[in-house]
Amino acid sequence: MMADEFRIEGCHGTIAEQKDEAFYDDRSDASDDEEKGKIKFPTRLYGREKELDRLGRLYAGLLAEEGDDLDDDEVLNSQVVFLSGYSGVGKSALIKEFVKQLRGSKNRPNKTNNNNNDSPIIYGAGKYSEQNSASSPFFAIIEVLKTLANVLCEAKDGSDKVTEQQEKVRESIRQSELIGPGKEGDLILRATFPVLTPLLDSCVVANEKGANEDLTVHPTMSAIKECTLQLLCAICRALDNPLIIFLDDLQWADEASMDMLNVLLTSSELKNLMFICAYRSNEVDVEHSFCKLMDNVAKGDESVEKMELFSLSPTSITSFIADSVKKEEDTEMKELSSAVYQTTMGNIFFTKQALEELVRKNILFYDIMCFEWRWVVTKVELANNMSADVVDSVLGKIRDLHEEIQELLSLMAYIPNALDVPTLKALMCRDGASYEERQVLDLLQQSSDEGMLLLVNPNWIFAHDRIRQASLKFASEKSGSEETLLHISSVLLAEGSDREWCQYVAVDILNSLPVEKTDCNELVKLNLKVSHLARNSGALGKENALVHKGLESLKSAGMTWTNDYYELTRQLYDALLVSEYSSGAYD
Repeated sequence: MMADEFRIEGCHGTIAEQKDEAFYDDRSDASDDEEKGKIKFPTRLYGREKELDRLGRLYAGLLAEEGDDLDDDEVLNSQVVFLSGYSGVGKSALIKEFVKQLRGSKNRPNKTNNNNNDSPIIYGAGKYSEQNSASSPFFAIIEVLKTLANVLCEAKDGSDKVTEQQEKVRESIRQSELIGPGKEGDLILRATFPVLTPLLDSCVVANEKGANEDLTVHPTMSAIKECTLQLLCAICRALDNPLIIFLDDLQWADEASMDMLNVLLTSSELKNLMFICAYRSNEVDVEHSFCKLMDNVAKGDESVEKMELFSLSPTSITSFIADSVKKEEDTEMKELSSAVYQTTMGNIFFTKQALEELVRKNILFYDIMCFEWRWVVTKVELANNMSADVVDSVLGKIRDLHEEIQELLSLMAYIPNALDVPTLKALMCRDGASYEERQVLDLLQQSSDEGMLLLVNPNWIFAHDRIRQASLKFASEKSGSEETLLHISSVLLAEGSDREWCQYVAVDILNSLPVEKTDCNELVKLNLKVSHLARNSGALGKENALVHKGLESLKSAGMTWTNDYYELTRQLYDALLVSEYSSGAYD
């Protein structure tokens, strides 16, 4: 029988074909996520209007001229912002929103045209972690330089056409006496920061060859710092809008990065730049190297601004939770937000994890009959069902995930860097398991849907370092962790032969294992090889540590100065002498 024929006339009206209930209920606009019992958080920023306004005025000061509607002390050539706050308070989210608002403004001024600035705002960001600071030097700085190189080389609208802005930058680099094509500084930058190769190659004029192009360089730290400074100066000079650089979690920055920043942040040559340095205030004391760096940079410099980001207010948290569960801010709603606030104290990342924990425990649930989020427990019961520690809260979430996603997160937790799909596929293929790239990509997408990972094309990273910590804690609870580390190191050495960071991470992993678990000969050679990479990058402390570790391994195996290892022992002691001398240890 056709649907149109299904009509029964009666004294109380017409009985028609039964439609889905959602057709009749205007509350049924629930997303698929909600119907599956997952809470979906709003993406807008809450409670940061004052901070955004302050950052906006600081940026405007870089563009301003005398007579503009700004105070005299806000008209500057460059700007350094030290942004402090606890983990999860929203420092990176604030900067992302700030850049988004700048790029979305239709009436931005610039240095050459005070009306309707269509020139792009170029933004580079890098983030340190507790793991990568002990691995590859300049980690976050390299991320920034890679972003700049990509942006300044990428074709517009899929064509080979070079934009006016890109050509101005390239010409500015060409004109440099230090880092122009074929100059010694050009070779130093290529050797130290291979990610810059596309940008430096684009500056080479056809059929031209620099006088020093065939030279091999062994850069000193002073030369690396000066060349990096001149590169940023050349880029900033050519841009219509001030460049924005954001470095996050600087409390974990390595020694080489600190030396570099000391030069960049105190240079009077560097103009048309906004440098934002974020750190965790509760993890930096007066003796910390970053605290000393801030004191040195801030001495009598009006272009330095210190901003502290506090947790959100109860009002902002209430608004956030109300938008998350799509309810009015009534008495019932405030009971939920009050319980959450007492546990999280306004930390936005912790707040999200607490809400998800309540959903996992079915304390907060989506009622598919009423099309709304509900809870039927008291404020005390709400509080009792939220973990007091955010890592424990995330750990509980990981334990509820599919085994394959748990495996993926566990493997990624040991590696501080962003990872691409081919490398992740190689990591997942072990113990007889086999994966295609599409299967790994599906697991990554599921992890992203759960809020665990983020895609930063073409790589994947943890959405927050607390998620990495929880994943690492989960991984450490499993048996066979030493075999897992051996597998990870072998994959990194095989897959990352052309990526220096892979060798840094692999050698650190192998050095952390008991001697009997590793091939001593291969490990000593790897320590020596990576120590050379560290020296070429100006990371003398890392170089010294690796040489000492190589000698320690050789001695513990009783192989120093033996016939088979005489030459390797000599190379290690030669490297040690050079390293100690370079570090100022002359005795």
